[in-house]
Amino acid sequence: RLFLILSILFSWKTRQIDFMLAYPQAPIPRETYMELPRGINMPGLDRNKYCLELLQNMYGGKDSGRAWFLHLKKGLESIGFTQSKVQDCVFYRGTTTFIVYTDDGILFDQKDSMINKVLEDMKKIFDVEDEGNLEDYLGVKVTRHNDGTFELT
Repeated sequence: RLFLILSILFSWKTRQIDFMLAYPQAPIPRETYMELPRGINMPGLDRNKYCLELLQNMYGGKDSGRAWFLHLKKGLESIGFTQSKVQDCVFYRGTTTFIVYTDDGILFDQKDSMINKVLEDMKKIFDVEDEGNLEDYLGVKVTRHNDGTFELT
């Protein structure tokens, strides 16, 4: 909410983004195996003797969220972002501020051109979708009025 207030006070532009299938974008942190899922039946395969090795990070894993965040942080730093010393989910690059919650993010800047440049750089390393101006973030509907104010419902 603080960044929404700042965007009103300073007439910042906002852009909402979504990292598509975020967790699988990150490398798996260590060798990980799982039992064969129920319903997978292969002739001649004894479920008690075989398992699957995971080759990609996935949702639901013990370290999956952390692996994704470390991958995201490393990627953002590689394109010039600096992580906030106070709030882990806030990153800065020049006049652009990026806040992220799991796989949803908001970019703030005075100029759309700066946001577009950041998005261009992000798309080189992440599978990310530009969802346009901020309208709905984490289940909160955000309405920007003509006078520059926001309404959160």
